[in-house]
Parts: sequence; structure tokens; C-alpha cells
Amino acid sequence: MDEVFLPAVMEEVGRDILSFDFFSEAYCEFLLAACDSVGVWKPNPQDEYYTQDLDFEEHLPSIYEMIETHLIEEIGPFLSEYWRCDEFKIDALFAVKYTMEGQKSLSLHHDDSYITGSIKLNNLYEGAALKFPRQNWDNRDISVGKLICWPGKLTHPHECSPLKLGNKYSLTIWTKEVE
Repeated sequence: MDEVFLPAVMEEVGRDILSFDFFSEAYCEFLLAACDSVGVWKPNPQDEYYTQDLDFEEHLPSIYEMIETHLIEEIGPFLSEYWRCDEFKIDALFAVKYTMEGQKSLSLHHDDSYITGSIKLNNLYEGAALKFPRQNWDNRDISVGKLICWPGKLTHPHECSPLKLGNKYSLTIWTKEVE
């Protein structure tokens, strides 16, 4: 397998939306296999958006710790400097699954997150683009394994267009300020 993490190179891909090389494609395939081996894709009934999620801290704790460390140590300084923001920590790290039989889209919303991140884990699907209407940007051209980040709570409402074919998997990262 290729290296897990790629060298952190930051690029602004949309208005206040940052992209980083993050995972190799081989590691994304490994993560999908790890998620499927757990076999727990459960909708969160308390979440009004009701996605099929797999919580890494609960189900894949060693992978959670490795990703958390890399995000805070390698990506965190870029984000803090770019947005001139306070220190933050990971609040949630979970995989999301969209299928033709289940979740197919996600309505416009803000995250309950200081800074949000998303990583596309596969590309064997059609539709299901992550869209930011205010920024007039979507992630269709973002490669598998790239991390995109944005301010979560206020300025970047986003949605996922309907899935048309296949299964879409992504990794979502929510953060909160260190108090």
C-alpha cells in the first residue's frame, strides 16, 4: 500500500474553501474495506439529515487517533494561519455512505462544526456532488483522497445533490474550538 498521508499542500479551490492532498487512493480503498468490515452503517435518528454513518472513534479507534494526530499537527497550522482562527480539536470523524437504496442526497444545511473537512473516498458513482451555493462551487473535480475544509457554522451552507448511480463514500471531520 502507498503511504497513508500525502505531503500537505494547500490550495484555495473555492471562496474560503481549502483543499489539501491528504490520503493516497490506496489508503482510501483500505478505509472503505475497514468500514465495510465493521458492518455498522447506521442512520443517526437524532440527526435531522439522517445519513448512514460510521463513527471512527467508536468503531475504528486506532485509525481515528492516527487521522486526528495528522490533522492537528500537519493540517491545523495551515488552517489556523489562513483563517487566523483559534486552536481547535476534532469533535467527530465519521464515514458517510450514500446508496441507491438509502440516503441519496442531503438538503442545504450548516454543520455544527468550527471548521469542517470532507474527503472523497471513492469515485464509482454519479451525482452526489457536495455543493456550496453561496460560493458557487462543488467538489465534482476534487480527487479521491483530497481533503477540503471550510468554516462550518455560518458562511458555508452546503448540500449534496441526488445520487444517480452507485455508492458514494466520504469521510467527514467536525472540529470545535479548544477551550
